Amino acid sequence: MGCSFTATCVVTTFYHNDRFYNSTPNEISGLTIATADALLKDNAKRHYGKSYKDWARRYPSAGYGGKFDLWVHSDSLEPYNSHGNGSAMRISPVGWAFATLEETLGEAKRSADATHNHPGMVYREGMYCTIR
Repeated sequence: MGCSFTATCVVTTFYHNDRFYNSTPNEISGLTIATADALLKDNAKRHYGKSYKDWARRYPSAGYGGKFDLWVHSDSLEPYNSHGNGSAMRISPVGWAFATLEETLGEAKRSADATHNHPGMVYREGMYCTIR
């Protein structure tokens, strides 16, 4: 039961022990879908920050960190120098979207830079999305 994956089908219904349950995204699943949604756009129109803000505003109770939540509700698309693990948690779609290691690493950095532009963080995401 449920719905097939599309970038707009996030709330699913599943069946377990003779009952139907509704599910809504948490921080990780919602922003992973936001990453996939950004990847579905033409490269010239792709903007991870806009996608992250759009999806986070759709699901404001998903459990985001304080700095991320402040950024989501600000008017700025500038990254906020995070050095947390959020960009690593949402990176998996990038690992499936590109054929070469160079493309994958470049897009991983681009995705991370939307929020996690602290020098120690942006290259770590490449490792996560290249391990498949």
